[in-house]
Amino acid sequence: MASRKAVRKIKAPFVYQSRASGIDDQDVHEVLWYKRTVVDIHDDDERKDGQRLLLRFGAVDYEATVWLNGRFVGEHSGGHTPFDLDITDFMEAEARIRDPLGGDRDYRLTARVSDSAMDTMQPRGKQHLAKYYGIWRSVWLESVPRVRIADISHGTVVRSDDIEGGQLHCDIAVNGRLAGQWYSLKIDVVFGNFLLGSTEGMPVPATQRASCRIDVRILPGVLKNLSPDEDDIKMAKAMGFNGCRKQQKVEDPMFMYHADRLGFLVWGEMASCQGFGHDSVERFDQEWKKRVLDPTRPINANCGWEHVVTYFTTFHDYADVGDMSERCASEHSICTRGRAVFLPPIGSKGPATSHTPGAPILCTEFGGINITTTRKHPKEGWSYTTVSDPPDLLRRLSDFATLS
Repeated sequence: MASRKAVRKIKAPFVYQSRASGIDDQDVHEVLWYKRTVVDIHDDDERKDGQRLLLRFGAVDYEATVWLNGRFVGEHSGGHTPFDLDITDFMEAEARIRDPLGGDRDYRLTARVSDSAMDTMQPRGKQHLAKYYGIWRSVWLESVPRVRIADISHGTVVRSDDIEGGQLHCDIAVNGRLAGQWYSLKIDVVFGNFLLGSTEGMPVPATQRASCRIDVRILPGVLKNLSPDEDDIKMAKAMGFNGCRKQQKVEDPMFMYHADRLGFLVWGEMASCQGFGHDSVERFDQEWKKRVLDPTRPINANCGWEHVVTYFTTFHDYADVGDMSERCASEHSICTRGRAVFLPPIGSKGPATSHTPGAPILCTEFGGINITTTRKHPKEGWSYTTVSDPPDLLRRLSDFATLS
């Protein structure tokens, strides 16, 4: 900060532009400094067992550099993926210098976060609607065993300095008549003859016929931060939703845990870049590959706009129920609805320029209904259609929900 006047207390992980942060500053600050005091949360038994202390960041937008008592700990680039830093050795080194006899110790944690407001080549998602910078997901210290399961989704099963022995048992899905009906992967964690834990995962077939009522939720005052509380999912299910679309963002792992446990379909997508170029492609690919390396996961090429090779045919339609019902009456009317659904062919017509027979056809955005009783603010009236009273809103939503 340029002066002491620029130092403000912030309630993390809310971004400084939000009311929930306690700052509510709408100005652009491309470089932010965070600092706070932390302590070693290890107890005596954990220290004796050689447990490691991780500093975990849920997400920081966009580039983060971290120091502990002025010692460089690490850095990370990417605003939508979590990362962690092992600060055990740094704390122990500082402790030997400051207090060789032991005792309570505190440490100064500093993070520098930079995010260019003019860089159109970084993945931003919906930031052009609501700007945000800095830490926007939880930051915490976590004591973990030296030998531990790190991150199965990224290919690392066990992380350790030295392993004398162990056992890993996996049931792998196979093609053919003997393949399991539901679960493609089961993981058992075994110590000796004792089963420590087991988990199973189930993919959703790309061509499965289903009715999906998707909830896109906005929480005023907090911008990007949505509570991962399981009550949010329970409330959505009670309202008749069987899934949600996390549009242009990588969702909090805790939310995904609750969704998996409660049986709630999640449609997720990586944040896109406003501009297109070498930097945007490289940055997008780096973050997206960190989040998902799964060749079985269906990909939607360009949701709602011109497609190429894709697992789905998707379109957006913000018309009223009558017009939408007419345009969605058949596959032909959807794919020839006045706006290009597929890119025009170059030369002869190929499979990338038309609907794949049998692939799902999804209307991924519709409605866009706003309710407003005043016009005091210009943005209050923005929508594709507007109603002025709750009964009309419920009627229109009901008409869309029953459209088939």
